[in-house]
Amino acid sequence: MLRKQWSLQSFACLADLIQNETDLNVVLLWGPKEKKQVEIVDNEMKTDPLLSPPTDLSQAAALVKTCKLLICNDGGLNHLSVTTKTPTLAIFGTIEPKVWSPASKFSHHFHLHDPDFDSFQDNSFGISAQNVFDEVKRILNLKLNN
Repeated sequence: MLRKQWSLQSFACLADLIQNETDLNVVLLWGPKEKKQVEIVDNEMKTDPLLSPPTDLSQAAALVKTCKLLICNDGGLNHLSVTTKTPTLAIFGTIEPKVWSPASKFSHHFHLHDPDFDSFQDNSFGISAQNVFDEVKRILNLKLNN
């Protein structure tokens, strides 16, 4: 069974880490049939993210292009980021990223599930928000506010 969506609670925790520990703002971008999911992330967060309005594909591309770093699942936005050359950190569940990640010169990164983690246990894939945040800091070469 292929599973591609990192847990919503993990995304909320990561977004809080980003907003609490950096001067970056988190924007929650969502597509058709994802509004309920983004509302769950928003409600789980202790900080206040920005919620994008509904977008069509070209509007989503324009928003993605303005990101310092897009953090997403292995899905449509991940592929859209290739076309906009947006720095990206894609979180992969039970799929091998080498098959689906682009070989390109711009900053396209992926975080792979922990191979020792029982991927059917939950949708964290054995990847903690702190692990992803550490990768975000490395990619953006961030100096923290503390």
